[in-house]
Amino acid sequence: DFTDPDDPHEFRDQSTSRIVDGPAGRYRVTAPHRHAFFACRHRAAGPDTPMLIVIEYPDDADRVMSFMTHDSTRPGEPHLSFSLESGVYTGSPLPLTNRMQYFTFIAWSPDDWPAMIVANYGRTKGAAAASRMWVYAIDEPLPPLEGLETSTRKLDLFIPLAFLATRDYFGHNHPRSIEHMVQYCRHVGINSVTMMVYANQGWGAMCTIPAWDTDDKGFLDDILTQMDRAGGVELIAGIVADGMYGKTRAGGTYVADMAPEQARAVILEGLDQFIDRYGHYASLKGIALGSMEAVGFCDLLREKGILDEVVAHILQRRPDWRVVTYLGNYYLQHFYFNGTVGEAPAAGDVVMRWEASGRDWGTFLADEVLANWRRWGRDPDQLRAVEGLQVHDMYMADDHRLHQHYTQQPRAMIAYDVNNAQRRSDYVDSPYGAIFSTFSEGWPGLHPEVNFWYRKDWTGPDFNPAGPFALASLARVVAHRDREAISLGSWNVKSFGYEPSLRRFAAAFHSLPPVPMNDVPVTGTDTVVARWAVHEGRRTVALQSVIPVAAEVDVDGAAVEVAPYALVTRVDDAADAPRIAGQAPEAYVQWVSDRIATFRGRIDAVRALDGQAAPQAYDDVARRASALLAAGRAHAADLAVGAGLMNELELRRSILQPPATTVPRIAAVPRTPADLDAWPQAAADIVLEDGSYLPGHTFFPNSWSGPSDLSARIRLAHDRERLYVAVRVRDQLLEETDALTIRFSTAGYRDWRSEAVGDDFAWSITPGPDAAVTSGEGAKGFVYTCRRTDDGYVVEGSAPLAELGFGDDGRLGFIVTVADRDDTPNLTTVRDEATGRRIPRSWARKQMLLYPHEPNFTFWSDARCFGELVLE
Repeated sequence: DFTDPDDPHEFRDQSTSRIVDGPAGRYRVTAPHRHAFFACRHRAAGPDTPMLIVIEYPDDADRVMSFMTHDSTRPGEPHLSFSLESGVYTGSPLPLTNRMQYFTFIAWSPDDWPAMIVANYGRTKGAAAASRMWVYAIDEPLPPLEGLETSTRKLDLFIPLAFLATRDYFGHNHPRSIEHMVQYCRHVGINSVTMMVYANQGWGAMCTIPAWDTDDKGFLDDILTQMDRAGGVELIAGIVADGMYGKTRAGGTYVADMAPEQARAVILEGLDQFIDRYGHYASLKGIALGSMEAVGFCDLLREKGILDEVVAHILQRRPDWRVVTYLGNYYLQHFYFNGTVGEAPAAGDVVMRWEASGRDWGTFLADEVLANWRRWGRDPDQLRAVEGLQVHDMYMADDHRLHQHYTQQPRAMIAYDVNNAQRRSDYVDSPYGAIFSTFSEGWPGLHPEVNFWYRKDWTGPDFNPAGPFALASLARVVAHRDREAISLGSWNVKSFGYEPSLRRFAAAFHSLPPVPMNDVPVTGTDTVVARWAVHEGRRTVALQSVIPVAAEVDVDGAAVEVAPYALVTRVDDAADAPRIAGQAPEAYVQWVSDRIATFRGRIDAVRALDGQAAPQAYDDVARRASALLAAGRAHAADLAVGAGLMNELELRRSILQPPATTVPRIAAVPRTPADLDAWPQAAADIVLEDGSYLPGHTFFPNSWSGPSDLSARIRLAHDRERLYVAVRVRDQLLEETDALTIRFSTAGYRDWRSEAVGDDFAWSITPGPDAAVTSGEGAKGFVYTCRRTDDGYVVEGSAPLAELGFGDDGRLGFIVTVADRDDTPNLTTVRDEATGRRIPRSWARKQMLLYPHEPNFTFWSDARCFGELVLE
């Protein structure tokens, strides 16, 4: 019980978590910064017995939180082990339920007392939270989903590299981990697994193909032997190099560097060797040309002009196999519209061109994506024309929440609208769907000498929507068209966390007939997508909810309830198309109506700040959404008010109206050295000590233990002639690289049009040696004194107002950063090529303070993250 201070389980939290009461009830929250955590140890059932772990958490505030297991047997260095690392996001762009929800793991642990970690992976302020946790031993074999053996539909689990399945996710280095995987998959309704088995990188070989310079010493044979023995789940073996993890190589030469005819011979020889060696395994049912992380191998074949021949060759030798590839974003970790990679346009450019286009937002985005695909040489028409190639329509399901932090992309919410765009899916026009999450890597820096029982440097969790909305991504894939196969992928296991919901979805999906299903209109509402087909004298009707609210529809006179984002099937003896009718649920209509009202409010707010920042296109969106809602098309109205457009208006408001700090005018200049209490009472007095001002950085552990570890007090004033500033920093351990920096921007910080804006000047002060008093000068006439104190340091300084660039309105952009290294053993490291040892990176920090802390763009380089000083 995380809410019971006397709970007997061992507990760690760096003394920064709290028990609070919220709309969903009582629960414990982490400190409000990224990588803040609390953890407990719990009894395990032994390495051969799976556990069901259930975590109760609140869905009552906007959060991104990870639930992670950890075992003492796992090495703590980066990439040498990944535990079960998943999580949820609550809130935007979906509603809050204001109720407790439940997250599940099915886990095997070699420890007697493994750890469970609740960690904050949000960018700002929001805290991870949980109330209680239950752990059950599963004494009998997990029951497989009924009907899985006879289904012709494929629900696939995608694993980026095969060793992740054998080493990490189904019992750490357990000799029967693959049998555990099969047991898990069959239970939740997964009947196919895709693993990348060919790569050339330091993790080692995962298959044997002599022509391609790889020998795995029986690794893949062991996987296939276990899968054959367990039965019921097929394997698609994938080739990820080129693209990621090295390049395809033969005789020490990269195939990419070979002439086309030589490349053709090498590729075909390697594929023949693979088929000859592994083709007798019953569970092996195909080859993936490329990965959801990167389809570089498919690109390589296309560039050499041999893609059609390679697919035909595989299917000529094994007509019972599937040959698959993926069509989605350019490359792992890169946002669709990043402005740099793959010559893709920048997100801001996309938005501004849409504003001038007069077009529907969703269809405009779909055309932008199509242009990207063609720019990258991945025209869907050409890929689809390759006979026998199964092109998976890939949805980057959760990028809209991930890239807000991972790439500091303020327009990440556009990804939600890209996924929702029907036309984007129509361009692929494939019965094969795929979901992939760009996992949210991070350096939490768990370490026995700092904050934890044992070491865990690096993580790669992915996140799903909370509670009843966990199926939202699958609902979108199914709603866009009838699917024969759907693959679920992330670095970790994409199905972790919502197994009960997935099992219900899988039961409905596998009950669909082995024939294409026909769309059928639903009179009165667009909140449910319906299809039907007759097979062997039996009619199947499928109903797919596309909304976060329970609905009811009438099918041939019978009422059918459809839960949020659920797939429901009905089988009967009828032969005609069903008559289906319904109405949008009142709660959903109200939610969409509120979204439209919020959208209009944001238009007005932005326009009041800058008339050009909210052009006519936004009014057109609001009018169209209102008309759709009035016509009974609530879901279309919801999509019309795109999450990316709602976010764009808020982004522009935040730039045009940054957080303001009033600088009071004082009559007397502060003269008592290092005593901030001696300043005039009227001077600004800002205290940063609750953890909410620690910015999120992928490589900073933020292992903050409270105000004495890092906090600050800032005082500001002016006398019409000079700006006066004093900052008292509490930092229990000062290092040479610790520093206070104040950066300024005269106008660029309110520039909403540019993709990047730097600062104009900065003051940086590093505290001197013990007990030292140092003085110095900085840009624009700044003079300062820095004094060491018993618990940190104090900086006092001033500069002439006339030189600082305050505007006529008395405003100037600024941000205060306090860097804290501490040189603790959990800092982010890099391997030293000379010694082979891992050493801290030169720019590594344990944590930082940021004031104000309301970042949108990259906080360490972009002035739009600044607040503004306002002279009184």
